[in-house]
Amino acid sequence: MPTLTLQDLSNRVYARLDGNTALYPQAQVTDSLNEQIRVTNLHTGFLQASANVPGNSVANQAFYNVPAAILAPLRVQFNGVYLGMLELNELGQSHPYWASDTTASTGMPVTSWTPFGLSEFIIWPSDSVGNNTITVVGIQEPVLLVNSGDVITMPNEQAEMIDRLAFNCLTLKETGAILQQSYEEYKAAQRQIRKIQLWQGLAMPSLWNPEGRQAGKP
Repeated sequence: MPTLTLQDLSNRVYARLDGNTALYPQAQVTDSLNEQIRVTNLHTGFLQASANVPGNSVANQAFYNVPAAILAPLRVQFNGVYLGMLELNELGQSHPYWASDTTASTGMPVTSWTPFGLSEFIIWPSDSVGNNTITVVGIQEPVLLVNSGDVITMPNEQAEMIDRLAFNCLTLKETGAILQQSYEEYKAAQRQIRKIQLWQGLAMPSLWNPEGRQAGKP
């Protein structure tokens, strides 16, 4: 994947802004880029990391906290083996006594995990022994880009989304043709995000310009 510096990303956005540093100072461009990196990463998960649950598994414990380094859990390993994911309603339907099920009582190894919000998850059945490694893989928090040489690695498609969303955010103070172009860039970014988004049922907000044109649907 390409590695881009803050200067590279700024140059890409300024190319869309006709190099207008008077109306769009570098500080505003930097803030917008950092914001849109986070938005795009949450939608598409292009920055991911893995982290172990501190203290390993606890005997007969079903609920665990997602490690602080992970913003949203995507996969869970138990002793290096990926677990199948069940939604909470699927877990309840498949295993009515899941809250008290353990590897000892069921005679089964730890088999599945269930997200419980973004900060907790459940393993089934609970590990009756304890002190086994649980690793969470998920979306990580991007590091703020501050200096012109600070770098971030991302696919080209995500970089283009960030360009478009940053341009849209910066030009919302404009009017006329530039504002209309801003809405078109927002719609283009929406279309790109929908192709590779991680979340089912995602609905991005609609935008309306002063003339009543809707920009929330491609």
